[in-house]
Amino acid sequence: MLKPGHCLHSSAPRIMERPQAKRRRENETLKSLLADKSISLKSLERLLPKLRTGDTPAGTRYQLLSAYKERVEHVVVTEALLDSKGNPVNWDFCCPSKLLQYMVDVCPPLEEIYAQAANENRGEWKCVVTFDEFVPGDKLKCNNHRKAMTLCFSFLELGRRALVMPVCWMFPVVVRAVLYNSVDGGFSNFLRIFLRRMFFGANGLLTAGVPLELFGAPFLLKASLSNLLSDGDGLRAALCWKGANSLRPCMRHWNVTKKGTAILDHDGSAELVDVTCSDFNAFKRQSDEDCKANIAVVVAAARRRGAAGLTNTMFDTICTSRGLSYHEKGIVFDPVVGELIKQGVITIDWVHTVLCDGTFSVECRLLLERSQEKLAKGFPCVAAFLQGWRFPMDKHMEMKVLHRVFDDFRHSYCETHDKLKANASELLSVYGLVRHWVAVELSGEPSMANEVASFNLCCEVIDIMLFTKRGKMAMATGSRLLKEAHQRSLENHKLCYGTEYIKPKHHWPFDVADQWGEHEYVLDAFLVEKAHLVAKSIADRTLNTSQFERSVLAGVLNYQVGSLLQLGPQQQLLGKSSPFPGFPDSRVADNLCIDGVTVSVGDFAYLGVKVGRVAACVSEGDDFFLVVDALGLVTRIADHSGTYAFDNRRLVWDARNAQLALAWREVAPACFTVIFF
Repeated sequence: MLKPGHCLHSSAPRIMERPQAKRRRENETLKSLLADKSISLKSLERLLPKLRTGDTPAGTRYQLLSAYKERVEHVVVTEALLDSKGNPVNWDFCCPSKLLQYMVDVCPPLEEIYAQAANENRGEWKCVVTFDEFVPGDKLKCNNHRKAMTLCFSFLELGRRALVMPVCWMFPVVVRAVLYNSVDGGFSNFLRIFLRRMFFGANGLLTAGVPLELFGAPFLLKASLSNLLSDGDGLRAALCWKGANSLRPCMRHWNVTKKGTAILDHDGSAELVDVTCSDFNAFKRQSDEDCKANIAVVVAAARRRGAAGLTNTMFDTICTSRGLSYHEKGIVFDPVVGELIKQGVITIDWVHTVLCDGTFSVECRLLLERSQEKLAKGFPCVAAFLQGWRFPMDKHMEMKVLHRVFDDFRHSYCETHDKLKANASELLSVYGLVRHWVAVELSGEPSMANEVASFNLCCEVIDIMLFTKRGKMAMATGSRLLKEAHQRSLENHKLCYGTEYIKPKHHWPFDVADQWGEHEYVLDAFLVEKAHLVAKSIADRTLNTSQFERSVLAGVLNYQVGSLLQLGPQQQLLGKSSPFPGFPDSRVADNLCIDGVTVSVGDFAYLGVKVGRVAACVSEGDDFFLVVDALGLVTRIADHSGTYAFDNRRLVWDARNAQLALAWREVAPACFTVIFF
């Protein structure tokens, strides 16, 4: 009798394999190879003939394409549409209910996450939908013909740990801008179609629900839309909003107008303010009833346009006054799907508000321009200063080129476009390094006192956002402190630079603070940034646009399934491990993963005010520790940095409470300057 672990002798008769079973086995092998997003179909086609040994399949072009698209064929649907000229166009996307069922069915680690959430939450769940644009290709040589919008969704009940893992998000939509712009209503129409199927379809989350089988037990998943997350431009495209530069640049407060508008001179109620206002008590919250009334006015005007004396100019004036662009097939004008879009659902991304062409980007650029003008310390000085630093091993390769944010090319771009050319991840790392440079180079300069004070207050806003995001601060506390900190920052900015450089994003941190008072977690673009980067890398290789959406979704799905099947515990030693001498129940390794953060031997870390260099990573049952060589403080440079030297102590820290330093470099033998977030 065969038992688990029993080994068959080599003399046992070989079981003949049926051709169909062999083809299925080869197809599974191909799919496992295609789960690596770094391997293209062409590369694999050239490589497989050289590796035809053992179970490696031949890999003809047909076999590769079949294996590549097999998974997506289980979940893809095609929506037949007409473009603005009346020509038929097809849009391929993943049916959300089928995608959810398929992913839970084929990925046991994901099934376990959903099963745990289902045991703790039997009622209606809360669904988060987020979308953002990307452009395939190099950021300096973009291919705008393949510019695309991606959309992901997940559920708050899965918990903070699952939400920060990109592979746990469902990825049903990749659609090119040229496709959705060719259809009346644009992306708003596409989002309307998707949300209608997702929430009101045959297995919609608000109708029959999505039936799941979790370890043999049935579970009916029903959910409502709790958050629709994007940046300002994404919300403009999705919600038929006029946008940040319109008369009404804020979707949350009805009395906030654009900067410099003449309407303020004729406001008899004295309730209107513009985006330069720093008094958060002056803002008036827009209710759901107010939004419905604005939509009703625009719809009524659209029906009367061209008749009853309502000219196109008068209609445009009505739309402008309400901050809306009218599209008959737009999501907010749909009587069914539009009910999903409540004021509390619309979620502004703080990352794009503060970092990407946001308040910090503006503040940093102005500071460097002033310091260059007064002290000849500007972009070139910062670029030189950022070289020579060491970073955590997991991010060393991407962070060691951060100085390029301030190189000659990006500096000239900044002068032309009035903004730093950098993505959110770069700016988040740059913020800590530039803050240290300001403390070292500018803090003692009397001529730069106002500019330095304004910059530091802007950094204080980011500190509060990061503390709240990491769960170090309650959401209600973070909301209150963020309002107060941004009020101080905006007032100081106006004292230093006036209102010339203030943009709508200078008002939006107040909106972010408001929504934090209603949310369970800080939701932002970083949650799905890696998922978008996966889609971007696959889109880089997808040159044939006739089936662009289906091909990119197939690649993303292959990668996601492959990653989930290899998903380990949230805390685990990485690489080779060995017994820890003197502790029979412990094992030691060079690398440790804690909630998605990789800690390696040689990294600098801190625990409260203590600083140390990691000497070993240790596990003991369900507990994880860092063995560190402690450093003592020599000189405090600023609240976020200092000079430290080894003090001949070796300590053991709880790995869950320790955090990695942002950067460090040796300034003398066994003496280091260390920067913290």
